[in-house]
Amino acid sequence: MFLLSYLKENYLNIMDKMHIGDKVIKKEHPIEVNGKITHVDIEFKDGSREVLSAKMIENSRTEQPIDASTLRELQLETLIKEILSLYLDWDIKLMDMHYVNSKVITSLEEWITSANTKLWGKKENSVRMSELDSVLRTK
Repeated sequence: MFLLSYLKENYLNIMDKMHIGDKVIKKEHPIEVNGKITHVDIEFKDGSREVLSAKMIENSRTEQPIDASTLRELQLETLIKEILSLYLDWDIKLMDMHYVNSKVITSLEEWITSANTKLWGKKENSVRMSELDSVLRTK
């Protein structure tokens, strides 16, 4: 019992010293899917919250506050290494790298377009400013 309370107390002390960007982490709430932690709901000392993937949070925590640019670099560094490792695993030709990158970007843009169409009920280019304003004013 003593060990459990000691660990809890020290975990909270450690969390008080951990940051994501310039925000101090107050508490983390793991989100499990099929017994695996996929995301973490982070509660910050300022009362705000953010949900990050498990991989993203592992690459976001720091002991000292950092600015937004440094945070972005820290978060994406591991992703870039994983992408490059994937290219190496597939041993793609250098001439195919631009083609693969282009196809990935095109696919992402198509997903975004589909999501926007589903969200708005019509193509994004036919959404009017008044509709955007109405959505932003609705809580």
